[in-house]
Amino acid sequence: TRSIDSLEVPDNVSSSADETTRFFTIDSNESEVVSVLRSCAKNEGSGQALGIVERGHAVRNDWKIGLPGDHQRINAELAVALCNALTNNIQGFSRPTPSPTQPSLEEALEQAFWPGRCQSVAVPYNAGRTINVRCDGAHTAQSLASGLEWFRAVSGHDDGLRRPRFLIFNCSHERNPVPLLDMIQSINQPRNAIESGDERKIHKPLFDQVYFCRADSERPSALEKGSARELLKDAGRDTAEEEIEALGNVKERETEGKTWQETLANIWMELAARKGVVSLLEVPCVANVSVSDAIDVIKHSIEYDPMNKFKLNGANGGGEIEVFVTGSLYMVGSALSSIQWNETSSGGSLKF
Repeated sequence: TRSIDSLEVPDNVSSSADETTRFFTIDSNESEVVSVLRSCAKNEGSGQALGIVERGHAVRNDWKIGLPGDHQRINAELAVALCNALTNNIQGFSRPTPSPTQPSLEEALEQAFWPGRCQSVAVPYNAGRTINVRCDGAHTAQSLASGLEWFRAVSGHDDGLRRPRFLIFNCSHERNPVPLLDMIQSINQPRNAIESGDERKIHKPLFDQVYFCRADSERPSALEKGSARELLKDAGRDTAEEEIEALGNVKERETEGKTWQETLANIWMELAARKGVVSLLEVPCVANVSVSDAIDVIKHSIEYDPMNKFKLNGANGGGEIEVFVTGSLYMVGSALSSIQWNETSSGGSLKF
C-alpha cells in the first residue's frame, strides 16, 4: 500500500483519474469509507479502480469557486474528475480535450451555485438597513463546522464588526442535536479577540438571539422524538442527578412543553448552564414559531430598540443585521420561501 494524506490505499487503487476511471472519492475520507467505496467500484464497475481525488490536482489555487467555503475546493476537484470521466466514457462523442486549464472549466466553477448551501440573500428594510439572511442546510457536525466558519467570515464576526446576529435552527429528530448545538455555543469569540486578550469579546456569544423554528414541511418519520435528558445522555453529557438539579433541571423544564422545538430549546439552555458562561445563559431563546414569524420578530426587535441593545446606532457594522438559518434543508427552504426568494434560470449551456 501507499499513504495518501494518512489514508492507506492499496496499490490497485489509482490516486488520480485516468481515462477509464468512473468511480471517485476524496482523499479526506476515512479508510473504512474508502474500503466500502472500493468494493462498490469493483462490484458495480466490473473491476474498476477507485480514483482518489486530491486537492490541488486539477483546480488551481488562484481559481475562484462560486460555492463559498474553503471545503468546496475539494468538491470542485471531484466535479472536474467526474466531468473528465464523462467525456472520456460516453460513446459517440468526439473527445473535446477536457483539460482542467480550459477557460470554460474555470468559468463553470466560478459560476457554480447551490441554493441553500452557504447562500446569502440581502433583504432591505427600514431606512436603508439590510437583513442578510445566510442559509446553509448543514445537518452534520462536519458540515455545520464548515457552515459556521463561513458565517463567521461573511457576517464580519472574525473581523470584529458589531452587528446583531440571530440564529434560526431546527434539525430532524432522527439526529441527536446535542453535538450541533454544543458546537454553535462554543464559537463565542472573534479570532482577533484571542490575540488582543479582550476578555469582553472572548465571552460574547456568537448570536444575540436564538430561534428554534418549525419548518413549513418535513420528511415523515416513524421514530419517536427523544427527550432532552435522553439526548444529552446519548451524547455522553449525562451528569449526576444532583448536578442536573443544580443546573436548572431539564426534567422539570420539559414538563412545560412537548414539541421538538421546545426540546431543542431545553438542550440549548442545559448546555449553556453546564458551560457556566453567564452571557450564554442571557441569550434569549424562542421556540415554536415559524421561520417567517421569527424573521418578523427579529425586525421588530431591531426597530424597537430604545436602549440600543443591538448597537446599530454608532456601530461599525454598517446597519446590517445577520441571520443564520441552518440545521436542515427544510429550514432553509422555509426561510427562502418566507423572504420570497426565487431561483432564476442558470442561462448556461453544454459545450462539446
